[in-house]
Amino acid sequence: MKETIFITGATGFLGSYLLRKLLHYKNHTIGNIIALSRGETQKETERRVRQSLWGQLPLRQKRGLISLLEVVRGDIAKENLGLSKAAYNRIIKKVTIIYHSAAICEFGVPLPVIRKTNVDGTRNVLELALACKKQGGFKRFHHISTVAVAGDRKGVFYENELDLGQKFNNTYEQSKFEAEKMGERYRDKGLPITTYRPSIIVGDSSTGYTNNFKMLYQPLHLFCMELYKEIPASGNTFFSFVPVDYTAEAIIRISLDNCAGNHSVYHITNPNETNFGYFLDMACKYFKFRKPVLTPGEKFSFEKYTPLQIELLKPFIPYFNYKVRFDASNAQKILKKTNFKWPKVNAQFLRRLFKFCVKSGFIRRKRK
Repeated sequence: MKETIFITGATGFLGSYLLRKLLHYKNHTIGNIIALSRGETQKETERRVRQSLWGQLPLRQKRGLISLLEVVRGDIAKENLGLSKAAYNRIIKKVTIIYHSAAICEFGVPLPVIRKTNVDGTRNVLELALACKKQGGFKRFHHISTVAVAGDRKGVFYENELDLGQKFNNTYEQSKFEAEKMGERYRDKGLPITTYRPSIIVGDSSTGYTNNFKMLYQPLHLFCMELYKEIPASGNTFFSFVPVDYTAEAIIRISLDNCAGNHSVYHITNPNETNFGYFLDMACKYFKFRKPVLTPGEKFSFEKYTPLQIELLKPFIPYFNYKVRFDASNAQKILKKTNFKWPKVNAQFLRRLFKFCVKSGFIRRKRK
């Protein structure tokens, strides 16, 4: 019997790639796919999903994929996902698997605002899953979280860990942590939940494409503007960059594995790490900006900068000095069976990301 998939966040960066991967698996183990998306009208909602789904796809693939998909207009932040009673009941009778990808992925959002989507919204989707389970055919809830739930944890953070008394660097980390804690309560109610924690998601490995210039891209933009001669950072801070296409493929492969239910959490991390110093060197060479001096945080003085400069840089300082590594033994064990291999983060890989920043107009390359 083929599964009926329900996916949230289909217009988001990772969500659109997850949806694309699921559509490619359709007619094998997957039957129907239903995507929830916001919009003023049904027509606008379908248009938004098409635009996000198509991305960089060739035209010949676009026409075939969209015909395989049902789009429903709704909002995870609203009760019953903003659906009519009839639409809600129809969905819970059909859906057997849920991928919950919708979230606000920004650092500066006030906690009450980000909670409405990332926490309350997750609760609403979990309630949908619970209602599906009562119908008797529900298989699994796949929750897309983040390694950032580790907060200010130091050392190694394992897949089976969550609440270690850590504090959080921003409201995004805290809201995603709270969403996972809520998931644990629903797991105790008998709901089968698998959680995926990607590390730093970057652009497409082939094209550099991204529609989300957040996280990594924002401080890169600041450096290109040469606003800082010195920053509080360690060149030896390690980053695990996961291209969005590889991230989506890894999540889908694990979710379709028969043994995936043996563990409840998987870290989606690239073992081919790079350090901040190397990343900054490559960025300087490509964009031709003056490389800021990297000074350990305890020796750094903010007195040389204006309040605005401090405010712009502040959200990223914890990540320039990250002291946590993520064990991904469970994820790698399953991915290894499928011959999945993460890409190396070398100069060629980084140039693709940088090139798209210029192509999209997000960053202007200096001429010297």
